Amino acid sequence: MKILDHIKQTRSDVTWIKGPDESGDYFWDTGLVNQSEIAALVSSFDPNAPEIANPNHLRIYDFITDTGFDKGVPPQAIDFVTGTTIKLHRKSTVVKGECQKEEYYSAYDGVTYTDIVVEEISVFNRDALGFPVSRSTAISWYKNSGTKHDTTKSWLKYYSNLEKIQEGKTRRGNLLSNLQMPCIGLISIAMIGHTDATPEVILEGRRFLGTYSKQFTVFVDDSNKEMLDCLSDPLHPNYVSAEVFTWIDSMTPYGITIRQFIINEMTI
Repeated sequence: MKILDHIKQTRSDVTWIKGPDESGDYFWDTGLVNQSEIAALVSSFDPNAPEIANPNHLRIYDFITDTGFDKGVPPQAIDFVTGTTIKLHRKSTVVKGECQKEEYYSAYDGVTYTDIVVEEISVFNRDALGFPVSRSTAISWYKNSGTKHDTTKSWLKYYSNLEKIQEGKTRRGNLLSNLQMPCIGLISIAMIGHTDATPEVILEGRRFLGTYSKQFTVFVDDSNKEMLDCLSDPLHPNYVSAEVFTWIDSMTPYGITIRQFIINEMTI
C-alpha cells in the first residue's frame, strides 16, 4: 500500500502527496481542511506494518503452524477454536439469549479487543412458538488490512425436537445471565445515582433474585412465564411492588422503567 492509499482510507479529499524529501518530509495540498489530521495520517504511515506491507495476508495464518497454505486464501478446513497456536479471544453478541455473533481476536487486555481474526454470524429461523427450526451460520476471515476476505464458509443446521427443547433452555439461561449486570447497573442508578454498584446495591439485586428464584428457575427450565405476571399484574399474589422494591419503577436511561426493561428483555 502506498502512502496516498493509506491517507485516502480516512481522507478521500487528499488527491496527491509528494515526498519524502531529503529531510523525510511530505507535502500535500495545504488548502484542505483539518491539516493536523492529514499530518497525523502521514506520521502514522509505516510501510513495514503488516496492514500496509501485506494487507491481504489473513491474520489466522499467524496462529497456524502448517506452512503449506496460501496465506491469502481462508483455511476452511482448520478449526479456528482448537487448531491454532493460541486460544483466540472470543467476544459474543447475545440478543435476548440468542448468540447472534461471535468474534475472535488475537489480543484482549480485559477491556479492549484488538485485531479481529475470525467472525461467525448466526441467523435463527423460529416457529410461532419460538422454537428454532434452523440456524444459518457464516464464517468470515479477516485480512491484515482489517477487512473481510470475500470468501465465507456457510452452513445450515436443522433442529431435532430434542435439540429444540435444549436450545430453548440455553437461550433462556443466556438471557437471564446477560440480564443481571445491566439490571444491577440500573438499580445502582436508581439507588445511588451512578452505575458503580456498592455492596448495598449488589445485596439488593441478590434479594430480588432470591425472592423470585422459583419463578426465574421455571422460566429457564420450563419456559414458564409466571415471572412476567409477577412484574405486570398488580393482582398477582407475588406482584413485584414498589413498596418492597423501591427501585422497580424508577426510570432508566432508555426512557422506560426498570420494570418495563425487565419485561421487555424477558419477552421472547
